Amino acid sequence: MVLKGSNFATGVSDSIQSGHVDRRNKLIENNKLVKKEDKLVLMEDYEFESPSTAAGIVLGRSANGRTEWKTEEGKRLSEIMESTTEM
Repeated sequence: MVLKGSNFATGVSDSIQSGHVDRRNKLIENNKLVKKEDKLVLMEDYEFESPSTAAGIVLGRSANGRTEWKTEEGKRLSEIMESTTEM
């Protein structure tokens, strides 16, 4: 889940998957992702099917969501997932 008010990269790199470009464009067409000043802002909470899909679309490039998503303290999603499976 990416939360309302989140900032997305305005451009995309050559490494982004074509499906991610299509999804970004649909979000823009449906006014769920709106350009404000020099950034794209998500207008409502949006659930993606995987952390990597979310990261790729938010960052505008190929991305591994398990390593890109971090807590405010800097703990990676992969670390959180590993610690919960150890319990």
